[in-house]
Amino acid sequence: MYANASVYIPPDPPNFNEADVSDKPTWVRELPLLSQSTIDTWHTERIASQRSLLGVDDGIHQIVEALKAKRQLENTMIIFMSDHGFSWGSHRHILKECVYEECSKFPLLIRFPDLIGNREESRLVSNVDLAATIADYAGVTPELPQDGKSFIPVLTNTATDWNEEVLLERSGTGTFAFYGIRVPGWKYVEYVNGDKELYDLTTDPYELENLANKSEYQAKQTELAQRLQTLRNAERCTGELRDLPQDLISLICAAFRVL
Repeated sequence: MYANASVYIPPDPPNFNEADVSDKPTWVRELPLLSQSTIDTWHTERIASQRSLLGVDDGIHQIVEALKAKRQLENTMIIFMSDHGFSWGSHRHILKECVYEECSKFPLLIRFPDLIGNREESRLVSNVDLAATIADYAGVTPELPQDGKSFIPVLTNTATDWNEEVLLERSGTGTFAFYGIRVPGWKYVEYVNGDKELYDLTTDPYELENLANKSEYQAKQTELAQRLQTLRNAERCTGELRDLPQDLISLICAAFRVL
């Protein structure tokens, strides 16, 4: 049905097929410049992916109509999101699983009953927060420890103190494996091979200039490195105590973070 549909494809961003990657981690420096034939192939693939989403739109419409027919639409929170982003050639990288915004920042659309009007929310949440959010909305208490936290207060705009630290992670042992932290305006990354990245996303939204290990940004790097370590410690604490009751885990890990 949509094989030849007209779809919007945004122009290539400034970091597309990045010419100078000398400041980037090892895995990016090892990537060759994309050839024109490769670029053409993936541009065609991107058009096809956009066309396929038109079918997804139809499916969502059918779900909404079914909920209306059963008079359950106003009793249902609808969450639409991707499981990952896609680089599409930014920093010479085609696929997913990278730390850059193209991979780690992706759409999250929520229809929340009883809220009037639409809004774009700028506060940071993570996909690991979804389980806790759904449980909160449904009024149930999970028996297993939750890595995330409910962002119902963000949806209802009642959150007075929202912690906007997001842990980024790709497990493994190669040059591609990393831990990172995303906070408003900044991103800091530590790769398992020792490479580091630091970006001021306010002045450099396309992550073209790696500021890691530059003397004038050392204070910011140290701050974010400490915050990243705290997030990783909390993650390990939750995992190691997984068999204990949820409220006890929360208490122990909170005390561990304070210490």
